[in-house]
Amino acid sequence: MVSQTQLKGPDVFARTFAADDKTLSAIAARLEARAKHSFFQQVVGEYLSALKLSGTESVLDLGCGTGVIARMIASRGGHIGRITAIDI
Repeated sequence: MVSQTQLKGPDVFARTFAADDKTLSAIAARLEARAKHSFFQQVVGEYLSALKLSGTESVLDLGCGTGVIARMIASRGGHIGRITAIDI
């Protein structure tokens, strides 16, 4: 496993609690843009399909960022279970 100290570049998501509004806005914009990419949509779609959710489960999304995946789950037809998305 790689630790944060071994990485060559800073992890911009590691200290978002200390970021200013401009930086947080840039991070959020990037997360939302990435979520629209066809590769991301395909990978997450395949993963959610593999989970075979019945629609009644409660889902907890920890470290959800802007909540993209939680929203994808909610938008899948028939999901009536609770979805909780938490981030800093």
